[in-house]
Amino acid sequence: DEEDILAAAEELDNNSSTLLIVWEDLWAAPLAAEIVASGGQLISGRRISHQVVTEVLEAIEGNAS
Repeated sequence: DEEDILAAAEELDNNSSTLLIVWEDLWAAPLAAEIVASGGQLISGRRISHQVVTEVLEAIEGNAS
């Protein structure tokens, strides 16, 4: 969302640029529907929260120093 874009922009040095790529796996919903329609069963579904991703990235950056 806009907050994520602003946070990324704050990290940029003057006269620099970046590329943000955001995607949604649109193929996953129809695939899941077909599997269930064929008798399959969803055992688990999970999204990784922004907080967890941020913590992992900070830990990686800390180890790289």
